[in-house]
Amino acid sequence: MKKYQHITYFIGLLEGDKYGEWVYDDVGISGKKEPFVIYTETVTALVKEIESVKINYMELYQNLSESANGVQSCENVLSALNAIIKSDRLSPGKGILLARLTDGTVKTLLNLLKTLDK
Repeated sequence: MKKYQHITYFIGLLEGDKYGEWVYDDVGISGKKEPFVIYTETVTALVKEIESVKINYMELYQNLSESANGVQSCENVLSALNAIIKSDRLSPGKGILLARLTDGTVKTLLNLLKTLDK
């Protein structure tokens, strides 16, 4: 079994999934309706699996800084996926994860992870 098969398994599950939908809260901080995304069960489970992987980000950053043209590794791909998830959480109302799912970025990263996973 490959190390990240529990994550790349979601490639097939995301096919045909609508990922999530925009909803509008009745009252936000500004007193206006605030938009946010409610993600599907599949996306929520994928996020949970990605976040369950423990990565030493300091070591990963050091390895990237020492490399002239970057390093393709499973950890780098997972870092990119984590960055998308964290930016979505840090920017409520922007739908960053939904946008990256819709434009195929997440699927591309998952396929790269599957290719690199040995």
